[in-house]
Amino acid sequence: EGKFPEQLRGQEILLDFWASWCGPCKSSFPAMEALAKEHGGDGLTSIAVSVDQKRENMQRFLKSVNVSFSVVGDVRHKLVTAADIRSMPTSFLIDRTGKIRFVHAGFDGDKTAREYVKEIEQLLREPKP
Repeated sequence: EGKFPEQLRGQEILLDFWASWCGPCKSSFPAMEALAKEHGGDGLTSIAVSVDQKRENMQRFLKSVNVSFSVVGDVRHKLVTAADIRSMPTSFLIDRTGKIRFVHAGFDGDKTAREYVKEIEQLLREPKP
């Protein structure tokens, strides 16, 4: 288990693993962008991790969506392996202490988006450590 990055401590994090070839991933990006815009000022940090093996595939995908949150590549699949990701997209909601509180495997449109909102609002209401 790796050390939690110090610069992210004290923030709620939506960490999403995705790939350019994944249809549901394309649907999840607008929902994630809405969450980033709505709750970014409240302490939510959204990070999308691409598992594409070719950087150009990730960049082509990103040109088709407009996002303000951080997107990083995991070409060697170190993060995917460490997190034991088995389906795309898979996302984690992590609380201010670095503990994974909610996991979503796949993206089921509005249903998943509503679950994100409920879970993020729950985390944001919790007292700061």
